[in-house]
Amino acid sequence: MSVDYAAEGALAVTVGLTALVAIFALLIKWRTFQKETRARYIKLFKATPILIVVGALYFGLFDHTSHGTGCRRSTSPDGRYTAERCMVDWDRDSPEYVGRLFDASTGRKLAQRTFNTPVSQLSWSSGFQYRLKPEEPFVDVGPFVSFSVGGGDNSTINLPPSKWDRLLAMRPRIFGAGSGEADDASVQAELARESDD
Repeated sequence: MSVDYAAEGALAVTVGLTALVAIFALLIKWRTFQKETRARYIKLFKATPILIVVGALYFGLFDHTSHGTGCRRSTSPDGRYTAERCMVDWDRDSPEYVGRLFDASTGRKLAQRTFNTPVSQLSWSSGFQYRLKPEEPFVDVGPFVSFSVGGGDNSTINLPPSKWDRLLAMRPRIFGAGSGEADDASVQAELARESDD
């Protein structure tokens, strides 16, 4: 089971490459700088690691996922969990959704996943066993909740959620986090399409 860090990873790579280019350009120009200018740049270099650590903590310790719109909820057959699926960003071919798992008795968020899928469907599974070859032993897949039809690992949450999922779910949200709120017209179109199926 993997956690989607694509957006954060792309941002980290972009910031890192930009910093490397800036450092390289500064080293080339270093020979022509006066003593006062060199002192200013040394102070800047000393502050750079602090800024990088603060940025990494901001993106790692806070939940930036949009709440989403057009949310649907479902309770697990045993009544222990409640799952919620919300649309985050509308794209005709593969809209982005967020799936959340809550403790049904306390309402506390236990896990969260963002995923893209053309067909979203919230369903519960008690698990299954399979094997790829007749001579191999069975592989046991425990109970899980799935947020899409045919989705990959990123659109399912194992029951009970892993410690990593629980840790990520505890991150606080930042002021209306997320930028890709789906508009109501697109949500209504998606819900109408789902009800036709």
